[in-house]
Amino acid sequence: MKYLQRLYIGLNDKDTHKQEISKTEAKEIICNVLREVSCYTIIECEGVWLREHESSLIIEYVAQHKDAIISKEYIEELKKVLNQFAILQTIQELEIELI
Repeated sequence: MKYLQRLYIGLNDKDTHKQEISKTEAKEIICNVLREVSCYTIIECEGVWLREHESSLIIEYVAQHKDAIISKEYIEELKKVLNQFAILQTIQELEIELI
């Protein structure tokens, strides 16, 4: 069984409630933190957190087994360097095939 892990990251700063860094800067930070993760996708989107609209990013990662998902340590590091109150994580079981 494979696993799809998604991390939802708003870009409003947790203290100022405003976007302090651009999407490009945020993606560079994410790539630096996840430099040892072999492959993932970053999707730009808009979200709402506590009734505040904000630019957001979704990281999608397909893990070969449950032990291979992006660890909580990486997620905590992303929270810290992006100054976020929380990062939403979802994990789904998948049946996939490379064609």
